[in-house]
Amino acid sequence: NGEGAGALTTTVMREIVVHAVNDPLGITTTGIPLSYTESDAAILVDADLTLADVDDAGMSGAMVQIFGNYFASEDVLAFIDQSGISGSWDADTGILTLSGTASKADYQTALRSITYHNTNHGNPSVANRTILFSVTDGNTDGAGAGALTTAATRDMVMYAINDAPGMTTTG
Repeated sequence: NGEGAGALTTTVMREIVVHAVNDPLGITTTGIPLSYTESDAAILVDADLTLADVDDAGMSGAMVQIFGNYFASEDVLAFIDQSGISGSWDADTGILTLSGTASKADYQTALRSITYHNTNHGNPSVANRTILFSVTDGNTDGAGAGALTTAATRDMVMYAINDAPGMTTTG
């Protein structure tokens, strides 16, 4: 109507609170099954395994387990301690536990270095195995409810060799 001092402006303030969450880490194993032939030397379980975590640079532990067709009398996972990460093999359960706080890159390198060996050179089980990798992030940014664990698997195909028959003579 043309009367008064002009347009009025009102300002409203709102507080928005953003809560950080601990995003899950990713673990990717090689999609092609690992092949192991009777009497082979120890082989790397997964030299191409990768870890990804958008909000944590550190990891706090890992577990590698032969959980499909594990034979305590012949299956062995091995790890050499490195970069502040130590390993402990439990032959009763088929679990290799890695512990120690280290970087994501160090854990990736450590997991890639794990080997499998079958100690039965005469008549090993040829049942295929499944290897489970489980990793716990360090939750180094303090976001969310705590450390998260994620897992992935890799299959292993076992091959026997046709051993030559033995013969003993007396005489």
